[in-house]
Amino acid sequence: MNNKRFDLTRHAPLGMNVNSQFTTYITLFVLATLYSFFYFNRFSNHLEWLYEWSRSAKVLIEGAVMPDFVELLEDALTWFWAAAGVCLLQIPFNYRHHYRETKSIYLMKRLPKKFELHRRCLTLPILGAGIMVLFSFVLLLLYFWYYMAKVPSQCMQPDQWAKIWSVLR
Repeated sequence: MNNKRFDLTRHAPLGMNVNSQFTTYITLFVLATLYSFFYFNRFSNHLEWLYEWSRSAKVLIEGAVMPDFVELLEDALTWFWAAAGVCLLQIPFNYRHHYRETKSIYLMKRLPKKFELHRRCLTLPILGAGIMVLFSFVLLLLYFWYYMAKVPSQCMQPDQWAKIWSVLR
């Protein structure tokens, strides 16, 4: 990592293996994303139940109603919030790292920038948590768009967007 713009060691506790922290965040991100894909399984099952086969063609069942988006979403995005929590749990370990073996806390206290210790302990966990939360919101929008695009309008209950916000409150 010769490029200073992407040098994560500038934002980590002195002497800490940044790659292990970064690998943990990436693993959490991938697992949360994979878990969120279960939404498509629930969605496709319910969408299929709106139709019946009639002479080798799918026909919409009259009066069939698709469950609300939030009902199908269930807990698909909660792993992102849990992953964000795990990222934030790294903060006390980052502070504690400065008091271990090398006792780099003494160097940190002598630096002219008093916020340097906090920057090194807070930046990566907060950035990781922020990315998790932001991506969960992006997925919420994408999954909602998919729901609105695929469900026949006559099978959809009104005010789907409002129902999302009522659950979040």
